[in-house]
Amino acid sequence: MDAGEEQLALDQRSTFQRLMGAKAIATIERLSGRTVSASMSTNHIDPDLALETFVLVPAHVEAAADSDGHPPGWPA
Repeated sequence: MDAGEEQLALDQRSTFQRLMGAKAIATIERLSGRTVSASMSTNHIDPDLALETFVLVPAHVEAAADSDGHPPGWPA
């Protein structure tokens, strides 16, 4: 793959990840029973790798959340 094709592939993957982000977060939250506080996506060409990372709100923070789901100390 030459440099132009590599960038095209990365751009297409990035667009797909951006468009599917909310659905991916909802799926992780449904399967884990936890809240996602952040997600990150990246791609690499050689070797060909893709990474999806989901950071979950710690269980003890979720358990102590108020009725709106905010952790202790969250501004009212």
